[in-house]
Amino acid sequence: MPKFEIESILPLEAETLATDLLCMSGVNDELAPFIRMTTPKSWNSKPISEWPIGKELFSSVILVCGLIPIDMHHFKFQKVGKDGFQESSRSLVNRVWAHERTIVACGPDAKVRDTVFFESRLGWLGHLLTPVYRWIFARRHKRLKAKYA
Repeated sequence: MPKFEIESILPLEAETLATDLLCMSGVNDELAPFIRMTTPKSWNSKPISEWPIGKELFSSVILVCGLIPIDMHHFKFQKVGKDGFQESSRSLVNRVWAHERTIVACGPDAKVRDTVFFESRLGWLGHLLTPVYRWIFARRHKRLKAKYA
């Protein structure tokens, strides 16, 4: 069951950064242009801090280049707040997808930390997906640094 963590310090107030990042448009901006997650219109503009916890909310198709479906992600949160979330979802590929994002003040800047844990439905697939998921999150943080530097 692979687990990894990545964090970045960004020159922006934590509150402002959280407003930008803790919504599906922020998620898709980080994933662009290679990956996009579909979202029902009613959830697209709702801040994640306002999403209900403890129940499956909706399904999101994971699209490569905005066109090719590669997975179906079923969103469920254990905790949401103005400073982040704890997601406990599942997908067609992963029996468990646990993603925690925190955004905290670090002096005048903000620290964004992502912790990811997943369990593939096929054990061997997890070994193949670990470097892919690490690359995706490293790229997300690289995009954040470029956008907010």
